[in-house]
Amino acid sequence: MIRIITLLCGIFFICNELALAQSLPEKSPSKENVFIMVDKMPEFPGGNAEMLKFISNRIVYPESAASNGIEGRVLLTVIINHDGKIRDIVAKGNPDKMLEREAVRVVKLMPNWSPGIQDDLPVDVQVSIPIMFKLDH
Repeated sequence: MIRIITLLCGIFFICNELALAQSLPEKSPSKENVFIMVDKMPEFPGGNAEMLKFISNRIVYPESAASNGIEGRVLLTVIINHDGKIRDIVAKGNPDKMLEREAVRVVKLMPNWSPGIQDDLPVDVQVSIPIMFKLDH
């Protein structure tokens, strides 16, 4: 019986430490601490309107997708590092691989963002970037 209680206490301690590690940033940024919500979210230079302009000026509708009438939203999740650089681009549930590749290509061209801030420190933050592909009919 003593072993089970010791094991349970040990598991609680580990879980508690993991929860604290996720909720509080270290004093120096760490690649393991990625936040989803922070005091100040990362921002594309000039804000969302400038990001939309950036994307629309660079996106090239894949010809085979256009000729097949393929449209839809490509949802990318990315991590904006504590220094504003984009990393770990992941596409989820997208309508077409060609559209997905084009969306990833354009996001890789983006300049550094203003990093996210938590407790007055820059931190790594995961954000979603939806890119809509719509054909003119």
